[in-house]
This record gives sequence, C-alpha cells and structure tokens, in this order.
Amino acid sequence: MAVKNDRLTLFRRLNRLTQDELAAFLGVTRSFVSQVENGRVDLPFEQRQRLLENDRGWDVTPLVESTVVGDGNAVNNGRDQVVSPDAGLVAALREAQAQNAKSQEQIDRLLGIIEGFQNSQK
Repeated sequence: MAVKNDRLTLFRRLNRLTQDELAAFLGVTRSFVSQVENGRVDLPFEQRQRLLENDRGWDVTPLVESTVVGDGNAVNNGRDQVVSPDAGLVAALREAQAQNAKSQEQIDRLLGIIEGFQNSQK
C-alpha cells in the first residue's frame, strides 16, 4: 500500500498548481495525481525525478527538505514529527537546479545563433 503523499500536495500548492496542471507536466491524468496524493499509488521514480529536475523554477523544497513521521496528516495535529534530511542533499539539489537553469540559458542562446545563421543562408 502506498503512503499518503502530503509532500506532493504541499509541492503542488506551494507552486500554485492544480492537479490538472501537475498531471499535464508529468504526463499522467489528474485522477492519478489524486491517487498519489491520497496514498492509493506511489509516484513512479521517473515522475519524481522529473519534478526535482523541473525547468520551470518550481520550489522543490517540500519534496526533499523534510519527512513527516506519524499519521501523515498535512495539518500538524501533534502526532507528527518532522525529520530533516542531510543538509548536503538539499545543497546538492539546489546547486543542480542552478546549473540546470544556466544550461538552459546557454542552450537557448545557441539555438538563437543557429536560427540566425540558418535565416542568413536563405
């Protein structure tokens, strides 16, 4: 049985995404996102990685920065304990996001140069 995924719900809400928008990004249905958030199924590795490596500037902190141990209720009812992961993991993820953004800028710049060259050859 899958575990209720409050971190996905927090990620989605923090980034002001609807279930439909998140589903479209992940290439799944809104119903599937709902099932993940309600603990009926687990989010496959490929979709989790896609969220972590997103190029849209979404804050992935809820996905990596803490784990709720307890009944998993998103509203702290006093029965949950928040456990922080290794700070190095969070730092490495943030560095990877920054490098990804720089790489995308470089790719866009090179594509512009290529398009300009192609247009000048016509």
